[in-house]
Parts: sequence; C-alpha cells; structure tokens
Amino acid sequence: APEVLRNERYSFTVDVYSFGIVVWELFSRQDPYPGMPPFQIVFAVGSQFARPLINNQWPPSWVRLMTTCWAEDPDQRPTFDEILHWLQ
Repeated sequence: APEVLRNERYSFTVDVYSFGIVVWELFSRQDPYPGMPPFQIVFAVGSQFARPLINNQWPPSWVRLMTTCWAEDPDQRPTFDEILHWLQ
C-alpha cells in the first residue's frame, strides 16, 4: 500500500489494498507492473498514485471493488466486513 511504501503509519487497510491487487491479478493473470524494477514500483505507487491498468472487459462491479480497495486515502477503503457483504 502507498502508505507502507512512504514509511507512514498504517493499519489493516493495507491488507485491503493488497486484496484489491490480488483480485486484479486473478482477473488479469499478469504481474501488475510488468517490466518495472521494484524501486520504480515503490516510487510510482508511493509517490505518483500508480495503479494497475484495468481491462474494460472486466465486470464493472469487480472493477469498482478493486479500485475502491486501492483508494489513496486509507480511510476511503472498505473494511473486510464490507467486502464480505459485497461478495455475498
């Protein structure tokens, strides 16, 4: 999550961010940042608000879940209770 990469205080919301990345990986079956070295990913995600590219063929409800999980502001990310409710 960006806040981890910036060495800021963080909470469980970093796991929500990671969950969104895992969902993206399940849909794409790819590396979220192909060809980028780790230090460049850290800079891009932590400072330039980079996120994986979304395929416009994916179901909008899943795209909304992913992008909500990736919110820059951790307080804007859903809780896992909210995610579970959404999945049900």
